[in-house]
Amino acid sequence: MGAHSRPGGNSVGKKKKKDIAKRRAKSRHKTQKKRKLRLLTSSSNQQVQVSSRPGLPHLGAPEGFRSIGMAQAMMEYAKPLMGLVEGGEEDFEGATQAAMVLWNYALSVEEGHENRKIEKDIVKAIMACFGLDETSALALFAKMIERRSHLFPPDIQPKGSPFMFIRKEVRHIIRPFDYDTLSGLCDKSIPADDKDQALVERINELDHHDGYWGRSQHLNFGGKVGDAL
Repeated sequence: MGAHSRPGGNSVGKKKKKDIAKRRAKSRHKTQKKRKLRLLTSSSNQQVQVSSRPGLPHLGAPEGFRSIGMAQAMMEYAKPLMGLVEGGEEDFEGATQAAMVLWNYALSVEEGHENRKIEKDIVKAIMACFGLDETSALALFAKMIERRSHLFPPDIQPKGSPFMFIRKEVRHIIRPFDYDTLSGLCDKSIPADDKDQALVERINELDHHDGYWGRSQHLNFGGKVGDAL
């Protein structure tokens, strides 16, 4: 008697093949994103420069700014990009590389060296890295280029130091109260329950004793009985 295949065996095998194909496609996509970012990074002659001279951590920053190290400056700059990734190690690495590419090109723009071809390549890399359409990628590109000069104005940066002056972000510790949340409240007064009534009686009793104590003190310090009563 010939061998018989188990019920559903073919469908299970097809499903496994599809899952394997999806994982391979996802892996190829991530590899392509990394390759594009590496090409952009290697094609640029600039790198994030860190001075070898000792820094001055006590160097006073201008009003409205604070002094931070180069690594922390890059982390602050990259925050909008980090908010777009899921949090995996590969996603974090891709966002970090994208931040370095954008940082370097923003520096070129500040020095007056713009390159439309490089801009197009960076936008394409942003689309592949973060899964954005062209309009969103262009908006993110413009935001990150402006962000560097906003956070780190070039004209105030200390010379020959690994420290940078970053603009302080203004945050509201106490959020404005939303009075619209009070629209559904009842305007009628809430009647006092037994506990509330007992508290009121206790307060009245204390007030009575305080009044008596005040009259006694007045008598002890030479007051007349008629004045106290």
